[in-house]
Amino acid sequence: MALGLTGAIDLRQAEGKPYLTDGGHFILDASFGRIPDAQGLSSALLEIPGVVQHGLFIGLASTVVLAGEGGITLLRR
Repeated sequence: MALGLTGAIDLRQAEGKPYLTDGGHFILDASFGRIPDAQGLSSALLEIPGVVQHGLFIGLASTVVLAGEGGITLLRR
């Protein structure tokens, strides 16, 4: 599936070595910016052999609280 995403993908490090979770898994940190098809990305990631989970929290929240220099912004579905 071609999702048209670009950005850095880095192996998470701890003390100069690849970080391992309690389950013995590596973590890849990806920075894609705005993701136009989050559900498509979720499906594509979970189809990769060895991928245990991802950090896309699709459909779990109806409100997002963003805090920044300009104050607080609420985004609601």
